[in-house]
Amino acid sequence: MDKYPNYTVSVSTSAPGVMQRLEVDWNQLIARREFLLRDMPDDPDFNYLVLPEVERLLSSIEDGTTHLAVYTLWVTGARVSEMLMLRPEDFYLEKAREPFVSLPTLKNRTPKKKRHSRRLIGLGDGTFIETLRRYIKTQKIKRRELLFGQLSRHAIRHRINSAGRPSGGI
Repeated sequence: MDKYPNYTVSVSTSAPGVMQRLEVDWNQLIARREFLLRDMPDDPDFNYLVLPEVERLLSSIEDGTTHLAVYTLWVTGARVSEMLMLRPEDFYLEKAREPFVSLPTLKNRTPKKKRHSRRLIGLGDGTFIETLRRYIKTQKIKRRELLFGQLSRHAIRHRINSAGRPSGGI
């Protein structure tokens, strides 16, 4: 029996106004990942979560900081170290035509540059945007303060791994 139902979404095509139906078989993707992990267990490229697993992980996290951290990683595709550098001022939620985040790309730093380059990531998930706004407001985080305070990569990874264990996560 399948663990997750198929997911159907309409996506735009190159022709203006034309939508195409796309069906995602999560169970097939999970089976493929498990096959690849069996053959190449040390390859980090095959150690990932798919949407239903992320949704299950998020629903199991009670701590607001950890929840937003996982959600931010999922929505932006950021590395943990990049996510930890985010500040409220990096999010353009009001004045932009489409909400986006200006994400510091820590891997692209060159010796000549004193500042990190940045990449712009669109934020199309309204629930994420509302969760982010609520977190900033309730935690009273100022515009230039780090979103996740002084948390380290190790602390975030430990929290995510703890949430993902069979006793309380995915």
